[in-house]
Amino acid sequence: MISESQRLKARGAGCWAAAVAHPMVAEIGAGSLPHATFRFYFEQNLGYLREYARAIAFAATATTDRGALSTLARFLGQIADVEIPANEAFLERLGGSPARLKGSVPMQPVTYAYTPMPSDRGCRRWRPGRRR
Repeated sequence: MISESQRLKARGAGCWAAAVAHPMVAEIGAGSLPHATFRFYFEQNLGYLREYARAIAFAATATTDRGALSTLARFLGQIADVEIPANEAFLERLGGSPARLKGSVPMQPVTYAYTPMPSDRGCRRWRPGRRR
């Protein structure tokens, strides 16, 4: 009998192979990824994480369900208290400056596309208690 983990591993084999064959991942593994490229990734990731945290906070304002609010609060805490500081520390180890990033390093379109942030215009139209 096949275990659940074996079944999941087999089911995801194609995705795993594609991920580890990605040029950036392969260069990281080979130790040949240019330092500036790796630093740029962390700069972009920090911008993404900040916007992701904002989106979670925004979602929390829209729920009246205590369970959902608790889950969103845990997600937000994990990002704000663990992921962002860890990424900032790693960026500093790469010679970057998290302070320099705040508004000065533009988020690239591909990074922005991953960002689930509510638009500023959408935030202004939103009203507490209003259902969409």
